[in-house]
Amino acid sequence: KVNIEVVERKKVAHVKIPDGYVAIDSDGIILELYLADKELSQNVPLICGVDVTTAVIGEKVVMKDDYNYKKAILILGAVLATDVNGEVNGKENETYLMLENFKELRFTPGGDIFLTFKLPDENNLCVKLNNVNNIDDDMLWLFYAINSNSFENLKKGVLDMTGDEPIYR
Repeated sequence: KVNIEVVERKKVAHVKIPDGYVAIDSDGIILELYLADKELSQNVPLICGVDVTTAVIGEKVVMKDDYNYKKAILILGAVLATDVNGEVNGKENETYLMLENFKELRFTPGGDIFLTFKLPDENNLCVKLNNVNNIDDDMLWLFYAINSNSFENLKKGVLDMTGDEPIYR
């Protein structure tokens, strides 16, 4: 008797590599490789600013320094936890979900982190962070701000969450 258990891996992010992109699961296993001109899945965020050294399908992505990658995993986890735990006015099904609207996570050489979310009004919101020390609280605050339409009809700008209070600039 042989029992086989199949566990499907789920794509959680795309990672920018020098000649295209890789799709990874929550363990960092590469599921697919894409050339630079291929259109990426819309409901999976793109991670930019990590230095990938080796990308082989079926193996864990290898990076020169995985410090930013570990931060990316913390941010993705906080966004997912916010979606799972958050509900607005007891209306779980009518709530904006952050993970499905999370477009990009970008690390800059200066150490800043930029997140891009598509808002309910189809505009993009760029969020600036400089650390992940309070990422769970930051994402929960952002979740409630988006769900209460706090960013509706704003001109292009950046929500700066690097200080004690968020400021839209």
